[in-house]
Amino acid sequence: MAIDKIDVTKGITGVLPTANLGSGTASSSTVLYGDQTFKTAPSGGLAYVGGQSVSSNTSQINFDGVFTATYRNYLFVWDITTNTDGADIHFNFRTTAPANYASSYYSAVNVVDHLGNNDKYVQSNDSKFILAQGPYNQTSVDFPASSGYCVINNPFSSTFRASLQMQNAFHTTNGDYRFGAGGCYVNNQTQFAGFSVSASANDINNMTGKVYGMVDS
Repeated sequence: MAIDKIDVTKGITGVLPTANLGSGTASSSTVLYGDQTFKTAPSGGLAYVGGQSVSSNTSQINFDGVFTATYRNYLFVWDITTNTDGADIHFNFRTTAPANYASSYYSAVNVVDHLGNNDKYVQSNDSKFILAQGPYNQTSVDFPASSGYCVINNPFSSTFRASLQMQNAFHTTNGDYRFGAGGCYVNNQTQFAGFSVSASANDINNMTGKVYGMVDS
């Protein structure tokens, strides 16, 4: 007996049994891959946990409550312009109180400018970490005067030391375009729930900062 061909141009109504789609077990935690096999859904990535944006002079911008037990590591992406020429941009962890933590920062940042000159800035048992050293203010340069990102490790743990690794770019008051990489340790085991950004003199004039938790894969 001849078998009629299936007209694939006709729409299929109803729910097609998952067993007809591929091998493996279909569930809320699996996805169908191109080899027609149901496999565990991919994980990992970034989850937005908080941010701040200012467009007028602000003495200190706090990112409170962005660190929790949900994530071990975090990404902070920022662009900042100060209100005062040459003011450094400071980073401080903040305790669960919340309050700035102002001791035991050990750090080093290596910098090269657009002419190939090398520089560095280092700190030992300091009261803060420097995100950018001596950038222009808001009236001397197009926004932003500085930008960069930080990977922050173990900030919410009370049994590990918090650390930070950074890459930055900034335009300094002597006209240099500088690009740096470095980081810092807090030399004791302290639980932090957030951090703050401020200027070494006067205010931050303009800033956008976003924080993401790194989802375990």
